[in-house]
Amino acid sequence: MPNLLESNLKDVEMGVFSRSSNLYGLLDHPMVASYFGGLAAAIEKSGGNPNMYINNLRNGGEDVQTLSEFLSTDLNSRYWNPAWIDAMKEAGYAGTAHMNEFMEALGVWEAAMPDLVTSSMWEKTYDIYMKDRSEGSLADHLKSTNSYAYQSMLGHMLNAIYNENWEASPELQKQLEQEYVEQTVLNGVVCCHHTCSNMKFNSQIVAGLLSMDISKSDKQKYLDEINMALDKEFSLPTSSSSSGSGTGGASVVAPNENDSNSTLPVQTQDTPTEGSGFGQNPTPAGAASSTGQQISGYEMIARKMEDAASSVKDFIANPTVSVSSMLAIAFVILVVGAVFFGFRRKGV
Repeated sequence: MPNLLESNLKDVEMGVFSRSSNLYGLLDHPMVASYFGGLAAAIEKSGGNPNMYINNLRNGGEDVQTLSEFLSTDLNSRYWNPAWIDAMKEAGYAGTAHMNEFMEALGVWEAAMPDLVTSSMWEKTYDIYMKDRSEGSLADHLKSTNSYAYQSMLGHMLNAIYNENWEASPELQKQLEQEYVEQTVLNGVVCCHHTCSNMKFNSQIVAGLLSMDISKSDKQKYLDEINMALDKEFSLPTSSSSSGSGTGGASVVAPNENDSNSTLPVQTQDTPTEGSGFGQNPTPAGAASSTGQQISGYEMIARKMEDAASSVKDFIANPTVSVSSMLAIAFVILVVGAVFFGFRRKGV
């Protein structure tokens, strides 16, 4: 009853979530953003405008704070805190993975409540984690201990820019894009939902390849990596375009619905594929792959219970098993039975 749910949600004025432990904040995993932030998104979608609060029960106290206030406290006391970062560095590979989880959760909050995560939050996160990439820096530690988590973190920042939640300068965007490509060339592709599986993301990166200060062979190696991972046919753009303006890139073109043998060529176009978002749009049924080969497989058809019962009745009335097959089965059963009773009579 979606209409009833929507009617109830639009009257919600307040949402409250309790935090009773210092073990987890709002950004240690994406669940709070998914459920509490998702609830706020659902209320707004239904026409409401809720005030979201955190009931802070930590340390035995009772303090109701706004969601934005609690998030800011979490960022300053934990994820931007040099002491917390040093502790994560001591954990090596796992610590880097946890820092990547923090950025993933920040991205989920951004998707659920875009006004909650500000451009300045991403800017400060970049300044702390990525701005200095010299030897011995935090970025150098991240890429040396867990290169795939480091790539994922670059992807989260780039998506914040591509989704227009972070007003980063074109120069900064280009630096992040080039660093992402160089890391992919060096360590291989990292297939996350927000990078490898995100056609909008891939289109933006490909569009900026020509302007990157790396060799043509490295650009081609990057394309080879993502083409192999995605089974696509991305190629270098024919002319340079500004990826910061959201133009250029490669996308999958939908087939002609009247042509059952049409393929899905990869072409360059002015705007990324609409709806690509965080996931890749599936190939329409009956279409060919990007390599031009016809896709074959099984088609799933919805069947009602009465249809299944009718099929059973039809089988009983008109069995598909031939008479010769049934005689062969009966013969085998008789042979096995004769051997069994023979052994029984001999007392075996």
